[in-house]
Order: sequence, then C-alpha cells, then structure tokens
Amino acid sequence: AINEADNAIDFSDKNIPLMPNAYVFLNTYFETTGNYFASVDHFLKGLDCKNGNLKFYVDWMVKNLEFRNIPDSQLIYKKINSNLKEGETVPLGKVLPNFKMKTFEGEIYDFQKYLDENKNISILIFYDPQCSHCIETVPAKTLIIKGIEEKYNVKFNKIAILYDGSHSQWQNFITTSHLENWLNASSVPGNKTIGETLSIGAVPKFFILDENGIVLVKDLNEQLLINEIEKRKAK
Repeated sequence: AINEADNAIDFSDKNIPLMPNAYVFLNTYFETTGNYFASVDHFLKGLDCKNGNLKFYVDWMVKNLEFRNIPDSQLIYKKINSNLKEGETVPLGKVLPNFKMKTFEGEIYDFQKYLDENKNISILIFYDPQCSHCIETVPAKTLIIKGIEEKYNVKFNKIAILYDGSHSQWQNFITTSHLENWLNASSVPGNKTIGETLSIGAVPKFFILDENGIVLVKDLNEQLLINEIEKRKAK
C-alpha cells in the first residue's frame, strides 16, 4: 500500500495544502500505510526547506501525533527531525560549503582559503539592499557585533554578502549598515550562485562559524557569540 500510494501521489504538488479536505486526505494516507515510521520516510521524500508544502506537512504531523496520542511519538518526532536534517544543504555542526565571492573592489576570494588564512570565529550576513527587513535589521546587528569585539577584545571574520538586489544601492547599504570594516562581497558571475550553494532562502540570513568553518548557528545569537569567546579564553 505504501509503494502504491507513494507512486500515485506527488507530495510536492502545491495544490495539496489548498484542498478543503487536505487533512482528511493526509489521515487516509497514514491510515492506509499503517506504519508511521515508513510513512514519514515516504511523506518527506524529496522535500526540502524550499518546498512550500514542507511546513504544512510537518505542522499536520505534529498535530496528528498529539491528537491520536500515538505510542512512541517521541521516536517519530526524532524520525521527522532526522529526515529534515538529511535534506539540509548546510546542517549545523558541518563545514559550510565552499564558494567563491567577489569583493566590492573586484577581488575574487575563495571562501575556504580565506578561512584557512584567518583563523577566527566568522560571522556572515547575506542581504538585499532593497529589503526592508535587511535595512531595519542589519545595522542593529552590526553594532551589536562591534560592541562584542570591543568589550571582549576579540576580532571576528566579518563578511557581508550581497545576496540579491541592485548593485547601484550596494555602497549606500554598506555605509548605512556600518559595514565599512567588513569584507563586502557578492557572488562571482559565471559560477554557481551563493544562493544555490548555501540554500540561503529569505534575507537577512546570518551564519556563525567556528575557526574551521563549522556552522555553529544559522542566526546572529549574541549570547552564543559571548559563550564561544569565553570558552576560548578559558583554554
């Protein structure tokens, strides 16, 4: 039954969440298979964070588990989480994939080579200078980073990357967002774009990496930064 249903249904179809009986349809699918673990595998197969259906499905599965009070629910939660992590392009605890970037001045950088030559905690910001959320958020975040550097007498690798938007607005954004002392770069024309390599999605997007390029967090977490600094000072 699982194989028949899996072959017959395209779960990436954007119309499924719009169906008035979508939850009934999903209930029927899971009841037909009779095995939640196998169903989760088939259900999420091929879906990633860029697929608009993913959140709808995961929300439904969590509600369904709670409603039915299904035995071993925690194991199923872990199974869902494991499936999602396997689909991540940039999972936590792994090295950020390498990419090339071109600075505002036109210099080409290999990101991994830059990390090898600059063994510090790295902070990456991906932004669009026309994005209202970027305009509001990035200047405040850069001031927080500057304050941490000054307070704890540390230096971060600070890299701000033009992910999308007009190059004509690039310099103004650098100035208004306090990015003058950052490495300012964009994708290299003709190469696989940074968005494809790192699955950026919505901007602004932040990454904090350790000295070896391992992803610590996909956000700008002030307390985590401070904790990482204190751990290094304690060694």
